[in-house]
Amino acid sequence: MIDSDLSCTRRMVEEEVIMNSLVVSYKDSKYKFALDVYRKTLGEWSKANVVSEDGGRLGIAKYLPGEDVRIGISMPEEFLEKRAPHDVQFVMEILNSSEDAKFVEGTIGCDGKRAAGYSFGDANDIILRFTGNSPIVQVNAGWAIGKEAVKMSQPLYFINIESNYESIREGLILGSGTSGDSDEL
Repeated sequence: MIDSDLSCTRRMVEEEVIMNSLVVSYKDSKYKFALDVYRKTLGEWSKANVVSEDGGRLGIAKYLPGEDVRIGISMPEEFLEKRAPHDVQFVMEILNSSEDAKFVEGTIGCDGKRAAGYSFGDANDIILRFTGNSPIVQVNAGWAIGKEAVKMSQPLYFINIESNYESIREGLILGSGTSGDSDEL
């Protein structure tokens, strides 16, 4: 799902068919997975602030152009109590142009626009580099266990700290956000 001609043409979005099944939306997923963001400060990774907005429908974090962040998948407690979390596989996709951001560490494909991994261990360490100056960089992720249908996690929107954060945040919450193909709101 990360580096074949066919898989790179499919987007990590709800309307897509992946692994022979329609992707399950975040809203319809039994378990609400999210993405955690970590920033490197004084040589150590520390968890960054991701604000969950609109009843958990989306996550918002700030970014600095040129910055690297580590992204990991976050599983809810009720999932960890009932399922085998070590079996979780995930794919992350940057919906913006590859000039805005790219994955630079992890299992990477599709010219740096996708990264894949497992829920635990080194395969969970995905590094995203902000290479442009876009007001918004959107990262979608899907997860699955075995051959089950792919389920969407909470989408993550990074807002450039040089942009009008409150205006962009309000636009995202009202549903007028970007699909990642444009710098316009």
